[in-house]
Amino acid sequence: MADPLSIIAGTVGIIDVCVRLVEFLHDVKKSVANVNAEIQALLDEVESLKGINESIASSYSDWRQTAKGPPATAARIESYWKKLDVSLQGCTKIISKLEAVLRDIHRGSGSKTTSALETFSKEKRRRSKNDDLRRLRDQLASYQRGLHILLQMILFETQGLASKSVESLVNEVKELRKLLASQVSSLHSSPPAPPYSDSEDLTDTFATDQLQQLGDSIFSAANLLATASGNKHFDVPQPLSSLYTGRQSLLGELKHIFFPLKSDLSQRQKRFVINGIGGSGKTQFCSKFAAENRELYWGVFWLDARSSEGLQQTFSVIAKIAEIEPNETAVLYWLSNLGERWLLIIDNADDPQLDVSRLFPKGDRGHILVTTRNPLCTTHGNIGPKYFEFEGLDEVDASELLLKAADQTPDPSSCIIAKRISKALGFLALAITNAGAAIRSHLCTFKNYLATYKEYWERVRRDRLPPSVTPGETSQSDYMKIWASFELSYAKIEAQNTQSSNDAIQLLKVLAFFYCENIRVDILLKAVTNLKLEQDQAGNEDVRQKNLHQSVELPKQSWSQTCWNTWRTANLLLLGCLFQERGPCLLPHFLWESRDRGVLDEFRLRAAFRQLVSTSLVIHKKSNDSYSLHPLISEWARERPEAALSEHDFLSQQYLRARSASMIIAASILLPPLGETEDDEGEPVKF
Repeated sequence: MADPLSIIAGTVGIIDVCVRLVEFLHDVKKSVANVNAEIQALLDEVESLKGINESIASSYSDWRQTAKGPPATAARIESYWKKLDVSLQGCTKIISKLEAVLRDIHRGSGSKTTSALETFSKEKRRRSKNDDLRRLRDQLASYQRGLHILLQMILFETQGLASKSVESLVNEVKELRKLLASQVSSLHSSPPAPPYSDSEDLTDTFATDQLQQLGDSIFSAANLLATASGNKHFDVPQPLSSLYTGRQSLLGELKHIFFPLKSDLSQRQKRFVINGIGGSGKTQFCSKFAAENRELYWGVFWLDARSSEGLQQTFSVIAKIAEIEPNETAVLYWLSNLGERWLLIIDNADDPQLDVSRLFPKGDRGHILVTTRNPLCTTHGNIGPKYFEFEGLDEVDASELLLKAADQTPDPSSCIIAKRISKALGFLALAITNAGAAIRSHLCTFKNYLATYKEYWERVRRDRLPPSVTPGETSQSDYMKIWASFELSYAKIEAQNTQSSNDAIQLLKVLAFFYCENIRVDILLKAVTNLKLEQDQAGNEDVRQKNLHQSVELPKQSWSQTCWNTWRTANLLLLGCLFQERGPCLLPHFLWESRDRGVLDEFRLRAAFRQLVSTSLVIHKKSNDSYSLHPLISEWARERPEAALSEHDFLSQQYLRARSASMIIAASILLPPLGETEDDEGEPVKF
């Protein structure tokens, strides 16, 4: 708790000096006519400082006599008073130095002028001390503003302020930080100040320390104010896994990089890069950091940098929050002018052709995290070490993650097995999580997982390793280890040979060609329902047109009408072909078998999704009941080898599955006149 005696003594001491100075300056004003304006300005400044200190003393007295409120609020207010106490001590030193300089100028007869020679001597001393007076007055003005801001922060907590007052307070903090930075820079560039004869030395180092201390107090208090303001918007690339393990020290280090204990007086945008191999946990790390520090940011947003389509999709999400045009320029401009503190996560900026810097909002606001596999992107970091390099987890964290994911008791024998499995998987978080899910789902046992995994690792290595890559090449080897863990889960699901397992395998092959975020169940449900509606509508329209032609001669259709009808008919025919029983079925059976009824068996669909979720091949986001795939899993599911197929047949199947995915999306959107509203059309979906 702030020391009551210290705060009271600090304010009383400053008020006492202010009273003496006011009396002294009134006398000086009468004696030295040629410095009237300057003395009047200084008099006003001291009077204002006196008023602020009287307000501080009164507010502190009231606070001590009232209820402190909720613990979190009371703790913040207590911290404000401590910061204010430190600032009062610094202010006392500055104003005491100012008094010493003024008395040195008017030494001898004090403020009384007895002769022209003495007036000349005083004016000469004043001019010699002019730089010192200016510097002390500037510093005193900074302290006055700092004390005012700290008092306003206390009033915000105890009395409440309107949103405009809070915004004004935030702007004051920014302006004061710039002013302090300018003053510190000026002290560093100016020649050393001489010591004063009648008091302790006031060197540039002393002044710099005092200003830095004031800046630290304001900076820390502003962080607390941000905590009190709370988070309004929170959107991260992935839901935070309940299994998240490890890298706690890096999370703490990153927080101190973005929120240092000592303030950085230079205002700038802060950027940091997380670089590493796919599957090493970069995105989960950023999601974890955002979740732990959520209340320090007014808004947390993210951009999907995997593709231009992903960027467009995520820019649109931010634009909806901001209520602006859904495009890159508008969103970046909005962020660059946002007064509140925000965090932007730019995820999967892996493409060497992507200029990541164009995704940074202009100006000096905000915090940015970038995840990437491209080491060249690390140059975009501008604070602290600039980037973290992620490889595998350390052995202890990797083993702990596997035991949690596999739901195993951490006894000595299990820990030994966990270390062996984790090592075989390269200590990579995604592969370990997938292995744990396979064990937890009883696709294999904890003890025989390693033997089974090695079998699939050799198969993937044989089938997928390019001739130009040697077996000892680390990066390729690491990716093959991850693929092998996916392959094991896939093969075990396939071997069950049940309806839900077969549906899951077929569903995964199609989902691999969707955009891998926010895949909603209603897309598949609408695809079947809408196809039936449009087929019935087409049949009814054909009958109506035939009957109409027999009774009335119709005018010729316009060119645009002809094109529309042709496209519509071709679309229905293609959809119909995909749903027909001819050749190998590329659509999941539960879709194909629903073509006549026009209603999809949602229970069967959910059962297939459960199979994939239970093995961590698919992630379920409960907040909006959607599903997503990790980019590596999506890539693996598209590219995995089919042993019984030639390369030509494999590519043909890839094309047809991609076409199937696109047509499912098309079928989920009703065509006019059946779909005449925005609700009928549904939200746009990427694939």
